Amino acid sequence: MKIDPGFVSHWKTQMLVARCGAEAALGLLRLWGNAQISREWSGLRLSPRKLASMMGYNGDADELWRAMTDKDAAWLDEQEDGSWELHGFVEHQKQVIKLWANGKKGGRPPKEAPPTPPEENKEHTLARPLTPFGNQVVSFQNQMVFQTPSLEDVKQAAFMMGANPERAEIWFHEMEGRGHTTDGYWIGKDGHAVRNWRSALKAWDGKWVANETAKHNGKNGHGNPKPAEGVWHLEKRIEAAQKEIDRISGNPSNKEPVPGTFDRRLKAEPMAKVKALKASISEMRQRLAGVEVAA
Repeated sequence: MKIDPGFVSHWKTQMLVARCGAEAALGLLRLWGNAQISREWSGLRLSPRKLASMMGYNGDADELWRAMTDKDAAWLDEQEDGSWELHGFVEHQKQVIKLWANGKKGGRPPKEAPPTPPEENKEHTLARPLTPFGNQVVSFQNQMVFQTPSLEDVKQAAFMMGANPERAEIWFHEMEGRGHTTDGYWIGKDGHAVRNWRSALKAWDGKWVANETAKHNGKNGHGNPKPAEGVWHLEKRIEAAQKEIDRISGNPSNKEPVPGTFDRRLKAEPMAKVKALKASISEMRQRLAGVEVAA
């Protein structure tokens, strides 16, 4: 299940918490999770008591109902037939829904292929435990599609392997930012699918710890060597240097005409700065290449 990083601070969430308490926000996540597991987010037959039960909410069921169906900040949208739909579920979970619908290679068999028997065309979830150590795989038209774990799965897995759950959250958002392969896997730094996310998380956390240890064991005023810069810091320094080169090169006042042509070139002083920056970038890239980083 995909949750926007701004969920906690969103004005609608804050309004729900103000009216019904933090338990209601937790219940909302439980409601979304149940919708993903059952793949039912529309056509829901609800009442105040049933909604409170589904959300695990122990407060005033009627007040929760009014907050969830408030048209100015709705979490539930009423349908023409009197049923209810989770507001925005399709928009925020479109990738998961697309995987359900398309399958590994688009979900459409070749035109010359015989039609799939109805009993084999039904979506179903394989009987695998939905734990931090159990990959969730869904099947559509007999095609297996990996479903990436939730943030909570990743944090629980980190805790069980002895890693820091808060660092695991950073790793999760990095993986989400790189996107997914057509068959649902995360994409690693090398551009290939990360097929064992737990091993990737453990390796990444190990590198993080090693970098932090290097920093603490670095120069402290007693002649010890400087701590090794982490990959993130090197990449940011390279990015900043490249931006400075672009700024210098794009400033017309730093350029002069080339005699006998219509071209313009950098003046001596700006050119010297650009050369120094490029040399610095080259040196940092060499250092970056020597740092082994997990996918």
